[in-house]
Amino acid sequence: MQEVNDSSPLHLDAKLNSSVILGSYQVELQKLLDIFNFSNSAAIVQNETTYKSINPFLNISPAKNLKLNFEETKSAFIDWNIINIMRDSIECVSNFLEGVYLYCTIITFSQRSNLTVNEWNDTLSKGKVSFNKLGLPEKIEYLKSNFDVFSDYAEYIISINKARNCLVHRKGIVSERDAGPNQKLEIKWNTFKVRTTSPDGKDTKIVNRNDIVLKDWSLEVWLEEAFKTCNKGDKIIFTQEEISDTIMTLIQYGSYIQQSMLAYYSRVKK
Repeated sequence: MQEVNDSSPLHLDAKLNSSVILGSYQVELQKLLDIFNFSNSAAIVQNETTYKSINPFLNISPAKNLKLNFEETKSAFIDWNIINIMRDSIECVSNFLEGVYLYCTIITFSQRSNLTVNEWNDTLSKGKVSFNKLGLPEKIEYLKSNFDVFSDYAEYIISINKARNCLVHRKGIVSERDAGPNQKLEIKWNTFKVRTTSPDGKDTKIVNRNDIVLKDWSLEVWLEEAFKTCNKGDKIIFTQEEISDTIMTLIQYGSYIQQSMLAYYSRVKK
């Protein structure tokens, strides 16, 4: 038997595509928004008669004396729906940032002339696990500090994450932990604004949902910051439109992060 010891370096060919990372993120957020809108719409049109007609034949009630009536169930469902989309959408952001971390780390390694197998494996195992364990604000800060990959939308994402934590862990009731020293929780996002202007330019009007735009009137669309301030003890309440705007803001954040990823790639490859 002949022993072979080949210590010659190997060439690693890693193909990176930031568009795939962003695309997967956008698809997951779109699915969440579609499900949220569908289920909320179903709750709006549901009535007590049809609700009772679709209950199981054998309806188990372990706490029959505390069963919710129709209106209580409907209200609780809307709250539950908001909690779930906020929790899952922030999970999408977190997963997206994990992909960004791997992308940037591999690009960094690509500039090294010598890289051991152990170093590579540590990045794809220990390093990834360590990053994944970080909270969302810490992940955002890590990417900025180590790769200069960031977006000015970060403050929006962090505020939405605070709302998510309050909804998931405290049923939306703002605690001192959520509000901080100033006893207020401020949640920020972007919203689309639409303005219509008459042909002679003399009359303008902000277009709201279900408004009719007159023929020959021009339209102007822009993004504007929106926010919600909740005091300690308040319950966080989101409308369906606000949830939609919040998800749109998360999508915009991903697009800006991808641009920052490409900028990092260009800097490293110079």
